[in-house]
Amino acid sequence: MSDAPLASIVLCRPQHPGNIGSVSRAMANFGYTQLYLVQPPPGWRHDDALLHMANGYTECLDRAVVVDDLAEFGDHLAGLIGFTRRAGTNRPIHGELEDAATRIAETRRPERYGLVFGNERTGLLNEELDHCDALYTIATSKSHGSLNLSLATGLVMYQLSRRADAIAPHADGSELKPLDIISATEATQRANEILDTLSVSRVFVPGTDFRESSELYLRRILMRARLSPFESNWLKRMTMRVRPYLRDEPNA
Repeated sequence: MSDAPLASIVLCRPQHPGNIGSVSRAMANFGYTQLYLVQPPPGWRHDDALLHMANGYTECLDRAVVVDDLAEFGDHLAGLIGFTRRAGTNRPIHGELEDAATRIAETRRPERYGLVFGNERTGLLNEELDHCDALYTIATSKSHGSLNLSLATGLVMYQLSRRADAIAPHADGSELKPLDIISATEATQRANEILDTLSVSRVFVPGTDFRESSELYLRRILMRARLSPFESNWLKRMTMRVRPYLRDEPNA
């Protein structure tokens, strides 16, 4: 994992302090540290919804920078990348979220860029678009394309963090390791053990059933099941325990 700094998050005229809190929590989840707020609602810092939705992840809120206009970012950031769901003459879409991640990764300096999100009701205004160097969109269903502010911000941060190798799967506070699966050789061994056990009860009819074909099919089934070593050993033990209960029956 990389600990290199990531892009800044810029929220333009957010209406609901709760959404600001949710964004702060998502920033902590995905490794972002710098939050800019353009004209946030009055009293947002002391709103109960802000702290409730942040759920203790308040580091970004503590260092948040409040400005009156996007024009003030000229001295702080090398570029602003906006996200919108509406295309038009004044809204030339440069691509989807994956394209934005590629563009930012290619700069090798993501911390010099700001990811800009508009108001919950209006999105980015035309005058805000004028300050954005590029616009991207997030793929959604055609009939329901409007995303909640915190959800849209979270999706973008996740995608960019993955591209930057800034996050990794975790479970219960420890790094999640891929589950081991058995090899093809071990799957063949389990298949033969099962077939040997079945043979005790004369399940294979001479001249009709072919042991080789059965072994191939069963091995394929076991490989597709992606058995763990524990599961493979359990299957081996169960096969051995079943065998004494099978008896040769005379032909009728």
